Amino acid sequence: MIKQIVAQLKTGSIKRVVPDGSPKPTPPYIVVKQENDILNRGVAYRIIVHFPKHHILECKRYCRKDISDLLDNFQAVDDDGVTNALEFDQFSGVPELTADNDDDTISTERLYYKPDLMF
Repeated sequence: MIKQIVAQLKTGSIKRVVPDGSPKPTPPYIVVKQENDILNRGVAYRIIVHFPKHHILECKRYCRKDISDLLDNFQAVDDDGVTNALEFDQFSGVPELTADNDDDTISTERLYYKPDLMF
């Protein structure tokens, strides 16, 4: 599902979107990180938006507005042919701004998860 999320995010105004573990591009850029959902609802995806320092308002706005527009209610077919939907994690709270990244950027994030279907 990471490939589909990366592709969807690249349709926004930030074109440098990479999965976690890839080399960091020049800012602004987005990192998509897959994690275990601590509430066992499915797979979690942390979307981390990086901007140059002193672009605080742009970073916050992009994360809250643009990422929401791109991923809220997003559905994609995975490599197994299964249609999956992302859900915004409403319980993750308001993300803080991180100002001490090792590449001299600021960042903020938004958390989504792909629910597991239970039968």
